[in-house]
Amino acid sequence: MDNIERLINQQSEQKKEAVPQWEQPIPFDSGTLPVFDTSVFPEWLSEYILAVAETTQTPVDASCFAAISIISTISQTKAILQINSDWKESLNTYTLLALPPGSRKSGVFKAFQEPITLFERDENERLKFEISTQAAGKKAKEARLRKLEKDYASDNKEETLKSIELLQYEIESTEIIQPPRLSTNDVTVEKLGLLMSENKEAMSILSAEGAGALNSIAGRYDGNSVDASMNLYLEAYSGDSVTIDRMARDSIYLDNPKLTIGLFVQPESMRDLPKKFQDRGLLQRFFFSFPQSWVGYRDIETETIPEEHRTKYRSNLKQLLEFDPPKAIVLTLSETAKRLEVENRTEIEVMLRDDGELGGIMTEWGSKLGGGINRIAGLLHIAKHIDHISTATTVVSEETYLAAKSLRDYFIAHTKEAYGVMKSTDGEKNAMYILKRISDKFEGIELFSYRELQQSVRRKFQVKELNEVLNQLEEMNYLKVGFDKKKKVIIINPSFLNTEKSVHTVLNAPESRKGKGFEKSSGENSSVLNALDTDSTSTESKKDECNMSTVGTSENDEEHTTNIDGSEDEGFMSTVSTLSRVITINEDGSGLL
Repeated sequence: MDNIERLINQQSEQKKEAVPQWEQPIPFDSGTLPVFDTSVFPEWLSEYILAVAETTQTPVDASCFAAISIISTISQTKAILQINSDWKESLNTYTLLALPPGSRKSGVFKAFQEPITLFERDENERLKFEISTQAAGKKAKEARLRKLEKDYASDNKEETLKSIELLQYEIESTEIIQPPRLSTNDVTVEKLGLLMSENKEAMSILSAEGAGALNSIAGRYDGNSVDASMNLYLEAYSGDSVTIDRMARDSIYLDNPKLTIGLFVQPESMRDLPKKFQDRGLLQRFFFSFPQSWVGYRDIETETIPEEHRTKYRSNLKQLLEFDPPKAIVLTLSETAKRLEVENRTEIEVMLRDDGELGGIMTEWGSKLGGGINRIAGLLHIAKHIDHISTATTVVSEETYLAAKSLRDYFIAHTKEAYGVMKSTDGEKNAMYILKRISDKFEGIELFSYRELQQSVRRKFQVKELNEVLNQLEEMNYLKVGFDKKKKVIIINPSFLNTEKSVHTVLNAPESRKGKGFEKSSGENSSVLNALDTDSTSTESKKDECNMSTVGTSENDEEHTTNIDGSEDEGFMSTVSTLSRVITINEDGSGLL
């Protein structure tokens, strides 16, 4: 009997020795980012935003950023916001949203840009005859001028010379009608300046594939000289005068330029931006958004955009497009909104301290945040009164300003993400990818074979690369790599599975963020957390699917014993209990550890 007790005690001690000793996983810098709250917009626009997000199966942030860019495009010449007697804020915005390939960025942009496209087409058609007539008249005058110049060369009469001077003045002073242009996508800085000079000194760069536009800003068409290209983009944000000198042609002078930039890009584009973008202050003028892609989690059959929402959106935008005041309307803040605006800038000022939330590398961006929120407030005011814009009040209400201010934390969080992406390494990106892959394929299971993971990622990682990533994750306490006899296996830290900071939260998984688009993630939506609550049947199913050791689920830690390959064998025992988290190896204590 004593021998039996000693054997039992020895086996018990061996089991304890086999239990992995875990520390808490080291979190990645990237947490769950906030989702854009569509309730800041008036109902007609919020409904359209949600409808576009639903039909395209895209994060609602994309539609919100597109809406801001479109309203900015139309409004930038029609209104300004006067904060005080010395400060007038333009309503043009610079926005940049990052989503991976295949995220239907073009579909979102098209849905919001359509009224501008239709307006430009209709205006071009309406002005076609007038433009043709004017062009014919100018051509006739130019032909007459050439004849007079030829006559003067032969007769040298003073009267002929005066006729030449008068006709030349008429030609040069005649303002040529141009069909209106509100936007472009990928142009040289010279062409951009020319377009602005022909369109009330205003233009927008809008693109669902914004990498090309970023390359243009970086000087692709100007000998890759960032400095030569960037001045216009810097000055046009705040309406400062700028001169564009051209070879063998007249310079372009813009007195009060307005430029809107609205770009969708791939995250990789952010990592390849020239350092000059940061050094010269261009990036500090942008609002950023890094929503989680829904690719892989999209509904195949979706609701189409309700016709009443589409009609209302087109009608309201058309009304704003046709609104053409002789000069920009001056908006002001209500008395309460003024106090809130000062409070907002005061709070931001504290954040700019060295130990503040916006200290260090984000100080310059943070210095422009108050003004950026003021611009959003002006745009929200226009959107709110868009169906009676010509007679609407010019006073921005407390409610509207608070709606704009409520986006402050969103912009801060996503800008931090942008700065993190710009300095992130491939190692961190790959580690997060592997965690996401493990969570999707082996959700809720603590032990599985190395080979299964390697096979599931073989198209992305060579064996050497995978091992490097696993080493990093092991150092960060997410997993352990070991051997069961000759089989290489991976054990997952139970703390990683048994917390709301699971991979679906850490990596901002989209399946818990769909629906209305701005609902918060919750534990009940996390498939990892659900896996921990499954019954023994579903757990057994997971075991069979993954061909691994099984999970004990009873309150008494009832164990189901199998080999790693799924066959029964008395010689080797591998047990994982979701309650005790005990991993039992061979009777001699060898195996995984």
